[in-house]
Amino acid sequence: MIKRFRTVAWTASTYFAEGLPFSLVQQVSVQFFTAAGASLQVIGLLSLFGLPWNIKFAWSPLLDLFANKKRWLLIMELLLGGAAAALIWPAQQMNLDLAAKIFVLMAILSATHDMSVDGYYIQILADDAQAAFSGVRVAAYRVAMLVGNGGLVILAGWVSWTACF
Repeated sequence: MIKRFRTVAWTASTYFAEGLPFSLVQQVSVQFFTAAGASLQVIGLLSLFGLPWNIKFAWSPLLDLFANKKRWLLIMELLLGGAAAALIWPAQQMNLDLAAKIFVLMAILSATHDMSVDGYYIQILADDAQAAFSGVRVAAYRVAMLVGNGGLVILAGWVSWTACF
């Protein structure tokens, strides 16, 4: 019973941590740039932030060469936290150029985080457990997207974009 609870808690928190940066980069960035008055052309170009998730297969084999999946997972979470914190200054200044660069960095870190999370999940859980917790994974990821695109954007409207990052 305790082991199952720990597995549910780990799966939910880790996949929430996987979904939130995706939401920040893919959804919240669009809201931020729109609020800052970016042109429609710039808003359209923000879709390129999704490129790292589409080409992550290109550097996936390199991950195992330099560290194990658990280590990558922890390193990426720390770096993602730092990158999110680094958005505070450009959000205060409405510095869209610097914000875009940080969002690109977050996209690369987040795509790498996704690979390490999924790889570690497969590594530590038996096939039947993976299937059993599939719903938890998806639900946690979706909740993170709701928190990011809904909660953070609402918070930005109430307080400021600085509070979101």
